[in-house]
Amino acid sequence: MCQNISRNSRASKVRFAFLLFVGLSTNFLATSTVIADIISFDLTNFADGSMTLSTTSDGVTLQFFDRRNNGNPTGFFADSDGVAFIGNDPLRFYTFQMDFDAPVELLSYTIGFVQGVENGDVFSLATSGGNTDESFPFSLGSRNFATQLLVAANDPIMVSTSEIADNDEIVQLSSITVQTIPEPSSLLMMTGIGLAALVGRRRRH
Repeated sequence: MCQNISRNSRASKVRFAFLLFVGLSTNFLATSTVIADIISFDLTNFADGSMTLSTTSDGVTLQFFDRRNNGNPTGFFADSDGVAFIGNDPLRFYTFQMDFDAPVELLSYTIGFVQGVENGDVFSLATSGGNTDESFPFSLGSRNFATQLLVAANDPIMVSTSEIADNDEIVQLSSITVQTIPEPSSLLMMTGIGLAALVGRRRRH
């Protein structure tokens, strides 16, 4: 009888640990969207002609690099209105890369300057997980991304534009807004380790 009581006690402890683990998991998942940060990156303070651009907001860094015009490396067009995602030189197949050093969801962007664009003009962002096409008409102000992509940390985002016919066509982004994706909780991890230890102890006995 004592053995049965002991076994029941161990089983109760395992069940309690399991329920605690599930409860903490549920609580973490339920609150993760609450603790996610919404971050805006100011793109109006870069030097024109730079080969790479980098800005940090709330501990997350956004970098632009490898800008190419017709396959040839060239500097970014940037001023107090923002970074050009479309135009301002005779562009053909204008591309560059950008990335974040933390996992984020792309939410929106602000257009700081627009000139000469027409139907058919578009810039696209493509990641390993999908793509979004941002298309005409463009106007000053905030605009949500057509597809709010989830982007892994340091996952290259390939930015490309439509073929531009005229030199004066330009769209500059003055800011980009994202939402961070929370990392797994260390408390949740420790609870899982504790549960595994209790189960292992039960099996040994």
